[in-house]
Amino acid sequence: MKTIFFKQRADRKKEIVFFNLLQKQLGNNRHINENYLLSSSLLTNPIDVKKVIMALNKDKKLSSKKREKTIQALSILPNNVLVAKSIKDVSVDFVIQNEKYFRLIEFHEKQHRGLSVSRLTPVFDVENNRYEIPRFAQRLLKDIWRWENLSNYKIVWWDWFEHYQKRIIKIDILNSNNKEYYLEGKFSFSEFLQSS
Repeated sequence: MKTIFFKQRADRKKEIVFFNLLQKQLGNNRHINENYLLSSSLLTNPIDVKKVIMALNKDKKLSSKKREKTIQALSILPNNVLVAKSIKDVSVDFVIQNEKYFRLIEFHEKQHRGLSVSRLTPVFDVENNRYEIPRFAQRLLKDIWRWENLSNYKIVWWDWFEHYQKRIIKIDILNSNNKEYYLEGKFSFSEFLQSS
């Protein structure tokens, strides 16, 4: 039997629609209404801030205003940062587990591309010094960290899901590769990081 870890939130309606489809596709499963705790050893893997800034400078899919704001926010940071102090602060929306494998799925809603929430949130350097940056910049770093550090990881963008959900028979969610489901011409992490 497969187990799905997914902490439901009533305000994230699109996530719940995706969850319902996922449950239907997986067949016999049980739901645990909490986040799966990733290995804390993963947190020691820093993000290369210069590489992110280089990718932002080359990117053509985000608006120039959002790119500039993000570059400005990241410019105060040292070259390498840790995205969180505790692994509890880094979660994945859906974790599917059975005896043989784990599959990790992040459902990206607008805010992951919108770079719009400005309240200050922390990241840390490798000596554990705290830096406050806008939430949109921290979210970008966390999203990049997940893509670079998690295996069997999928990103499903909300607009791709809205476009294809009625035609989806089976997403290859259980394949072991990392994959991103996004609409052509829209921002994606897989393309963004190739440009750095």
